[in-house]
Amino acid sequence: MRLNINAFFKILTKQLAPHLNIYRLDSSLLPALETRPIHPSQRLMDQDGDRYEFSLRVIINPELVNELVRFGRELEVLAPESLKEMVAARLG
Repeated sequence: MRLNINAFFKILTKQLAPHLNIYRLDSSLLPALETRPIHPSQRLMDQDGDRYEFSLRVIINPELVNELVRFGRELEVLAPESLKEMVAARLG
């Protein structure tokens, strides 16, 4: 059996490509995110009353999940669905 290197790296590259991730959080967490951003790609997208939406363009990995879980239920993952499920599973 021969390994198709091109197919292998296409799959690997797709899995390791940064994804747009969107979050909503309570205004009480905003100062923490302003002074200690999760990632340099962090951008504030929208504000609705005391709720803020922001985005990150990052690779989904265990470190990202750990960072998001530390905010508890005050941070909601809006997209992608796979990350939303990972965080929800960790929060129980």
